[in-house]
Amino acid sequence: MLERRELLAMLGAAALAPRAFAQSGPSPAQNLAVLQPVTVDADVLARLPVMLQEEFPATLSVCIQQRDRILLDYRREGVAKDDLFRIYSITKSVLAVLVGIAHDRRLIPSLDRSVASYFPEIDLSAADPRALEVTIRHLLTMTAGWSTASQVALQPPAVTTSGFFRPFAANPGESFIYDNNGSNILGILLARAVGQPLDAFAEEMLFKPLGITDYGWRRTPDGHLATSGGLSLSTDAIVRFGRLAMHRGDWNGRSIVSKAFADEMLSRKIPVNPQEGLDYGYLWFAQRTPDDKHESFIAQGFGGQVLQLVPDLGLIVATTTEPGEKSNTRFIRSAILPAAKG
Repeated sequence: MLERRELLAMLGAAALAPRAFAQSGPSPAQNLAVLQPVTVDADVLARLPVMLQEEFPATLSVCIQQRDRILLDYRREGVAKDDLFRIYSITKSVLAVLVGIAHDRRLIPSLDRSVASYFPEIDLSAADPRALEVTIRHLLTMTAGWSTASQVALQPPAVTTSGFFRPFAANPGESFIYDNNGSNILGILLARAVGQPLDAFAEEMLFKPLGITDYGWRRTPDGHLATSGGLSLSTDAIVRFGRLAMHRGDWNGRSIVSKAFADEMLSRKIPVNPQEGLDYGYLWFAQRTPDDKHESFIAQGFGGQVLQLVPDLGLIVATTTEPGEKSNTRFIRSAILPAAKG
């Protein structure tokens, strides 16, 4: 139950920082008053806008939602609710859901089918023989094994050819190697599997059902959608996508992607950083909360773009950040997650 002093403190903070606490629709305080019981500490929510302004000035937006109710909707001064932000590698997590939708419809019959079989026009006789062993599942788990030492920026210039001819740093399936090129290849594969442009498929099967009407999607230099990190969405759209994943593919009673695939997508497949307890599923990270009580799942993009889910707590945290030397999202693990109780 929300204590009266906590609610007053939060209302006072909102009054002191009206621009940083910009809202359209019900205010976070109103939503907090409705939600019973509140399990995110109201004092932390009250202090967060000022903390973001003073200590994390590169933060553009933060939305905290619990059990489908908004607790906080922060936007830096000058940032509008409908602004689109490049979400960089959160695009990969969107790609995972799109692969799941295609798999559910048997457009991709098996995740263990070789990637090369979708590219019959490429002569791989001069490539490492292991290139023929790489499967869709390997691309989903970042375990293809290709070396990324010579990977160029976020969007390699010759995705289909140079991607297959890279040297291998490990055998397919052995270890986690973060691979933007592999995600771009997976996007091309998916477009071929569904038989239509990938953005048209995404709009029909994912964006429109979620009520996402505005988005941007950059292309690689060779003309394909940049599925490694080219998608731009509003903060609201990011939260909608997080809510879909939180509810294991269900959107208001409609199954967008099967629960079976969503469960697989958000299960730990391969270690990333054992010291930090960080593992990988299908293009999603998994990590326990700081108190080690709850599992959380993270879609993360370059420069401080984060979507984090804590299903046990019904909690969604979405942040967008201006990439640069001042961008970081330490406040999620240091302030927001410890304030969430279950």
